[in-house]
Amino acid sequence: MVRADIHEQEGGFSLILAIAATALISAAVLLAGNHLQSRYDAHKTELRDVKLIASSDAAMAETLAKIAADRNFEGIKQRNFDDAVIESSVTWQVDGGFVIVAKSIRNSWTATIEADGHLTPKGPQVDHWERSTRPAH
Repeated sequence: MVRADIHEQEGGFSLILAIAATALISAAVLLAGNHLQSRYDAHKTELRDVKLIASSDAAMAETLAKIAADRNFEGIKQRNFDDAVIESSVTWQVDGGFVIVAKSIRNSWTATIEADGHLTPKGPQVDHWERSTRPAH
């Protein structure tokens, strides 16, 4: 009878130890999963930004090339570009300078480049530019 009591106590201790080990393993798996999810989310954000920036850069480059060939160019009409939509507008200044706004829209996000510059005998020169990325409205 004494031996049965000792085995029951050992069995109870083993059960508590197994539950504790399972809880620790579950917590470790949860922490690892959260870490992987945050890295995946960061990767998706970076990929989105890279694609947006690349397509807005393409809109700006095309606009600058058109300005070099046509000093009356007013901008790119909205059109598809890869998996984004791009457009640009050119506002000509009285002094011969220009302001370009080039946009890319992809998956409810917008990347915009605003640049101002002037024409030189070799073509357009950008004096200042700013880029922004934000959710599309």
